[in-house]
Amino acid sequence: MARILVVEDEPRLRKIIRDFLSAQGYEIVEAGEGLSAVRKALDHQPDAVIMDIMLPGIDGYEAARRIREDRIVPVIMVSAKGEEVDRLKGFEAGSDDYMVKPFSLRELHARLKVVLRRGGEAQPVEQRWSHLVFTVDPLRRLVYSRDKPLPLTDLQYRLLMLLMGRPGVVFSRDDILDRLQEEDHESLGRTVDAHIKNIRKLIEPDPARPRYLLTRWGAGYYFAEKEPL
Repeated sequence: MARILVVEDEPRLRKIIRDFLSAQGYEIVEAGEGLSAVRKALDHQPDAVIMDIMLPGIDGYEAARRIREDRIVPVIMVSAKGEEVDRLKGFEAGSDDYMVKPFSLRELHARLKVVLRRGGEAQPVEQRWSHLVFTVDPLRRLVYSRDKPLPLTDLQYRLLMLLMGRPGVVFSRDDILDRLQEEDHESLGRTVDAHIKNIRKLIEPDPARPRYLLTRWGAGYYFAEKEPL
């Protein structure tokens, strides 16, 4: 049984989500504000988080960041703000999905199953492997840079593995979305750019002048084949 942390400051909506997901067989942990969400995530170790953005105290962006300091867990952000800039901010904050209120509970459940499946995918029994200054541990789904683990989200990890696994091969946005099995290319295309930007912040000595995760203008993204001079 998956344990889901539902973070929503509006009690009625929180109860609706709790009752619906409980009826689907999930164990539900609730929080009504950001700091409480961080504490409950630490205490209960949820398998996924449904995170409202506008919360008392710290907002959902900061709460998600603090939760992920302890462990990588899928986060679905929900908000009444549905403009592209708001969606991009959610993905830049590290969310795995973003839903606009009001939303269908069935759609929420469908998206929840997707992020849980991604997080629980069986991984091949492989030894660690290295490329340039990075080491990958497939069993733990971790990437190390000079022996320091990188706090990648699940989607960022899969994106980085796609590119790092085939150095020098250029992937367009559509290629990336196809291979990561993401739908709705038109609305999600720019989120690839947001995730690339976030990954560069983690792996590059100077994200403004990337050495490893590179862009071929007009074509797409690729990972360096050899250590740059």
